[in-house]
Amino acid sequence: MHEPSHRTPGPMDQDSEVIISISSGSSATVGEFHNEESEDVLSRAKPSKSTSMGQASSVARSGSKGAAFSGRVGARETAQMGIVLSGGAEGDAQVSQAKRSRKPKYVMTDLPFPAVDKDNYMEMWRKTFIPSLLSWARQQADPFGTNGRMRGPVSVIWSTTFPDVLLEERGLEIVLTVAENALNNWRSEIGKAGHRAIVDMWLEDPASFNDAEARAQYIKMELEGLRFIYKYPDAEGARAAFCSNLISKVFSVHLRKILPLANMQFGALALATAAVERGLTLFTTGEDVTAREREKRRARASGEHKKAKVNPREWSFSDNPWGKKARMWAGSTQRLDEDHWHKVVNDACAYIPEGEQIAEGDCAEGGDEYEVDLRSCVAL
Repeated sequence: MHEPSHRTPGPMDQDSEVIISISSGSSATVGEFHNEESEDVLSRAKPSKSTSMGQASSVARSGSKGAAFSGRVGARETAQMGIVLSGGAEGDAQVSQAKRSRKPKYVMTDLPFPAVDKDNYMEMWRKTFIPSLLSWARQQADPFGTNGRMRGPVSVIWSTTFPDVLLEERGLEIVLTVAENALNNWRSEIGKAGHRAIVDMWLEDPASFNDAEARAQYIKMELEGLRFIYKYPDAEGARAAFCSNLISKVFSVHLRKILPLANMQFGALALATAAVERGLTLFTTGEDVTAREREKRRARASGEHKKAKVNPREWSFSDNPWGKKARMWAGSTQRLDEDHWHKVVNDACAYIPEGEQIAEGDCAEGGDEYEVDLRSCVAL
């Protein structure tokens, strides 16, 4: 790692290993036998053991993946048998508590700043550290994978922004957690902007999109052939890829947050493009699928339909499936030349309200292997 310079770091650790945590299903382990029991204790425990084993066998025969053991054994019997239960409500609560203790939920007020002049440090965090972090994230070909590879960049950005504050190991963990929240919010805001851009389009032209059938037909046409990324989709010559009104509007959400660094923002543009694609996908039937999910949540909360199934993650802007699509889009955004970037950024700046601060210079200057996807090799 190079020593921090006076400038905010550029793309760092882009090819470094991404650490991915994969959670498996709940363990079926029952516990440990600490001591040998007496004949009397064993004889009393046999009925509970046989019943529990029968229930466990029934679960196994059902073939359900990750099925939880539902047999209940009394606390007195388990204490006498020397068994430590990891299943059931008590065991689940202990596991849940252990998980929470391993991953504390830190917030900005927990950041390891000196008590003296802490407000000034917090302001520097918001106005310098976070924009610098996003300036790094915007250049990553895997925008959904930034959380797993940001330890090095975060350390450098911290040293550059707060050279007088020594960051020890525990402090670094706090900073990483709060920075991770910032990146999550960045992706979430862009995802919401993708959905909002589609809704605004319906509202701005109600005559063309006055019913679900018309909207569904438009969505189908835009998704087929990826027409939605082009400013001039029907042109015979240059079609201005990634300059469409929808993408420019969503990309402007990112531009409001960054520092005035003139570099290629292919990761952020790929993320914005994936957000627009998701926004269109939410309306494939002509109706807003998220509105149906919100109605289900409202119904369940009011008790009208307690069995209404709510699948909030099914349509969320998350790594599965949008992380892969963003990586595919990055395969194309990385091929944009300087002149093309100038057009992309300037078209996006047009959607930033007049009077709102724009990072100076943004409107003036422009790993892993994945399967080939049309998104990664679009005509520019």
